[in-house]
Amino acid sequence: AHLFVLPTHQENWGFVLLESLACGTPVITTKGVDIWPELESSGGAVIRDASPDAIADAIVDLLSDDQRRQSMGVKGRDWVLQNLTVECVLDRYEQLYREISARD
Repeated sequence: AHLFVLPTHQENWGFVLLESLACGTPVITTKGVDIWPELESSGGAVIRDASPDAIADAIVDLLSDDQRRQSMGVKGRDWVLQNLTVECVLDRYEQLYREISARD
């Protein structure tokens, strides 16, 4: 796929977006996804208003710019592989539990 587009009003996590990034596919979505700030900062996603015009404009922009789309695909995949591996997530949970237990 050249893009993955999910115009949504509510997604708590949006696994399909992360799966797309992991495949090197750039994402277009909305602030209806709770992880939109992380997606945007990954460099692999474009966040737009949920209006049809905003989504359509983002699609046209990315489909007309192969270099940007390819760069976003690489950035998004790298971000997923650096931040969402099993080891990385487990390390974060362990750190969270250490911080909580240190409060007692």
